[in-house]
Amino acid sequence: KQWYQRRVRASKDIILVPVNIDNQHWCLAVIDVRVRTILYYDSLRGDNQECITALRKFMYLQTGIPSYRWRAKIPKDIPVQSNKSDCGLFLLEFARCLSRDEMISFHGDETVRLRTRISREIVENHLID
Repeated sequence: KQWYQRRVRASKDIILVPVNIDNQHWCLAVIDVRVRTILYYDSLRGDNQECITALRKFMYLQTGIPSYRWRAKIPKDIPVQSNKSDCGLFLLEFARCLSRDEMISFHGDETVRLRTRISREIVENHLID
C-alpha cells in the first residue's frame, strides 16, 4: 500500500504489469488509475480473466475502491504475433506505446525492425523515438 501511495497516487500514472503465463507466454496488463480501467494486451488474443480478477483485487486493497468499480477491457484490435516466440517483443512494444500515450501502430511483420531498435536502445542506454 505504501508503494501505491508514493508512486501512483502522486503521479496519477498508469501501472504496467508484465504477465507470464505458465513460463510460456508474456502479456501486458495495464492499470489506468485515472479512469479505473484494467486493460489486458495479449498478442495471441488470449482472455486471462484470472489476471484481471487478481488485479481488481490488488487495486481494491490499494485504493479501497470495490473490485466491481474497476472496468476491464481486452483490446482485440492489436497486432498479433505469427509465431510462439515473439510475445516478449510484443509486450515491450505495447508497453512503449502505452507509456508514451501513443496509439499501438506497429505490425506483426515488423519484428526484425523492432528487435534491432530494442537492441540498439539497450546498447546505447536510452530510448530511440
